[in-house]
Amino acid sequence: MVGVPGRSKGCVTCRRRKKGCDKTEPACQQCTRSGLKCEGYGRELVWVNNTPNGENGKAHHSNDTRVALHDSLARSAREELFFGLLISMSLPYGHLLSPKASAISTNGWVAAVDEYYNREPAIRYAALAMSAGFMSVEDKKNQVAQHSQLTLQGLQAYNRAIHEMVKGLKDERRSKNDGVLVAARILQSYELFFGRAPDWRAHIEGQLALFMARGPASFTSGQAHQLYVDGRVLVVMLSIGRRTKSPLNTPEWRTVPWRIVPKSIKDKLMDVMEDIPYMLVSYDNLCACQDPDRMSELYQILMLNCQHISNSLDAWEREIGADLDRFDYTVAGTPVPTPQDDTEISLVYLSSVYWGARLMLYSTLGMAMKYAAEAMSPGSDSVPEVPQIRMLNPGIFARKIAHAVPLLYGPAAGAMQGASGLFPMALALRYFATTEPPGQRSVESQMVYDLYAKPFVGSFVGRFLNDLQGPQLSEEQKRDVEAKAQKNVFWYAVLGSENIVRT
Repeated sequence: MVGVPGRSKGCVTCRRRKKGCDKTEPACQQCTRSGLKCEGYGRELVWVNNTPNGENGKAHHSNDTRVALHDSLARSAREELFFGLLISMSLPYGHLLSPKASAISTNGWVAAVDEYYNREPAIRYAALAMSAGFMSVEDKKNQVAQHSQLTLQGLQAYNRAIHEMVKGLKDERRSKNDGVLVAARILQSYELFFGRAPDWRAHIEGQLALFMARGPASFTSGQAHQLYVDGRVLVVMLSIGRRTKSPLNTPEWRTVPWRIVPKSIKDKLMDVMEDIPYMLVSYDNLCACQDPDRMSELYQILMLNCQHISNSLDAWEREIGADLDRFDYTVAGTPVPTPQDDTEISLVYLSSVYWGARLMLYSTLGMAMKYAAEAMSPGSDSVPEVPQIRMLNPGIFARKIAHAVPLLYGPAAGAMQGASGLFPMALALRYFATTEPPGQRSVESQMVYDLYAKPFVGSFVGRFLNDLQGPQLSEEQKRDVEAKAQKNVFWYAVLGSENIVRT
């Protein structure tokens, strides 16, 4: 039968989406910002599934198919299964993150998948690719013979998603919608679990290109803001890995997206992380310098950068307070306590990133002081005063990471939460690899390597970390590999060709 809606005076589109409507005419701003057609303020007809059984009910059936079903009914039963699997396997406890957890995690953006699923075809195929990949792994583990078919279906869905991304970017209106960003983030996650490190990096570059094309004012509220603050984390991590300034490290990008929503404790930590490439580049410049007089100046620049990072981390530590001790084995003891909810799992991630920042600071500071002592001419009057910075053993923070990161691979943590631990985990592993004698591993080092044997996520993370480090290529060769990946493989470098597929 056909019923009537409630007495809301909002537009038809906002009433259907259960969103607050500003009642602007002729089209409301809520719909305009979301890239939707505002269907006006007439009374909407709603399909109510209340047809009686029996012949009388059948007699009233109509062939008219113009009545629109609710979004959730537009999906096939198979898609509902795949979508449910994506959420249950990706996130802590198998459900979308709470608002508190979203503020300190990198996975709050997943809530946008459901919202934009039926509006952006690329999301549909990207989500199917991820889900099919997850199911294939489960079936292979359970020795189901058809697991290879699911793997193939995942690749086919991935390729369809890439085609849809290319088409979407050629459409000026569609390319500026949040749905394209959601699809980009899913594709990046797919590469992390089932692809290769250069491809994963290139998807992050594509996401960055979408940010830059829209400008900071596009990300001040709603899902757009969540997509930006979570996506920014990946851009920052990539910039640190490449030892280059993040394109998002400008006054506009560091302020405008937070005009409406105040910065969270995670956002403030990312501000500090965004400054770390300056410190790393300053160290590289010092090591490359052959002029003793110039060297003293570069050393001072490096020390000032280190002081800035140190002071910023001190301020952040004061703000987060006792929460930082929750999963710190030097305070909580061993084994560290098990997280009780999604917020605590997210806190493990945030704490590990902070310890990773300290690890980079004190490793760089220690190497710089040692290098300067050996390389600068003794007794030179040109050596300027340098700031006094508290120096701690970087190994303290590598060990803290080693004790906490395994919590991100627990049975309730979810695949994406485990993947979020890649960055601090890689930092700790690199520290252990450069400080421990060949063939020997400390207890903490072994704890991290043992994660490779964890079912599902651990094996993928181990493979990905090895791929991330890659073969011992020269810097020129590495840049060439990256350039080829970005030019020839990915959707954001649309060159008029849609033949962008995975095999």
